[in-house]
Amino acid sequence: MFGDVILVSAATTIAQVKDLQQAFKHAVLIRVARKMVELALAAGEFWPDEYSIAEIAQRDKNCVGSAYNWLRGAKIIARHPTENRPSKASGANGRTIFKWVLCDRSLAETFLRRNPEVNEPVATVQTEFL
Repeated sequence: MFGDVILVSAATTIAQVKDLQQAFKHAVLIRVARKMVELALAAGEFWPDEYSIAEIAQRDKNCVGSAYNWLRGAKIIARHPTENRPSKASGANGRTIFKWVLCDRSLAETFLRRNPEVNEPVATVQTEFL
């Protein structure tokens, strides 16, 4: 910190990227994470191509991976150790995706209560990396 200016260096780890996205793209991260948790609660498991991220701007699509890491770190969802298949989503070019399973229903329900649905437009804050 230098006076009123915060100097930010390039993020080098997934955790650092996730922290920046939680600070600057919180609404996007919450929307994506809520979709995942709602699917997991409804069926106990889900595939990443079972929900659409079409409403998310291209510049914010990197929040999807952070949402998975966030929920996995909170022990709400976990990647199935053996079940995978080619993605059916358009534009995915058949890349391999993994099934995700619900780990803790109580934690998932608490997550939804504490992170209400974000309906306002997503404001994008540009950050400069030194």
